Amino acid sequence: MSGKTAVMELAPGIFSSSSATDDWRLDDDPPGEVHVLIDEPEIQAGFWRALPGVTPDTVRWTPPARELISVVRGEAHLQIAGGAELDLRVGGVAALPAGAQITWRVSPDFLEFWVLVS
Repeated sequence: MSGKTAVMELAPGIFSSSSATDDWRLDDDPPGEVHVLIDEPEIQAGFWRALPGVTPDTVRWTPPARELISVVRGEAHLQIAGGAELDLRVGGVAALPAGAQITWRVSPDFLEFWVLVS
């Protein structure tokens, strides 16, 4: 796939894209950029990346549904209300519960693939 790749629906329900796409849009929750692969009532998925000058040093995020994440680039420190903490680097994955109050500290080059499952 080239850097210009947007989301393609290859057949009903089969979606394809790449983190190398140019199809990014500003996101305000959390502040950064997002590329959405799929957006359906029971599942949303895509890439999110930190954006210098937009993403603050500390990001607060409360997932509205069960969230699965995989770190593609950079690193993150997650502090979850109630005491749990996670350090994630490239290749790291995590599953987070809906409604968890999470404070993130991400590197400036942070890129993740995320899935929200209702």
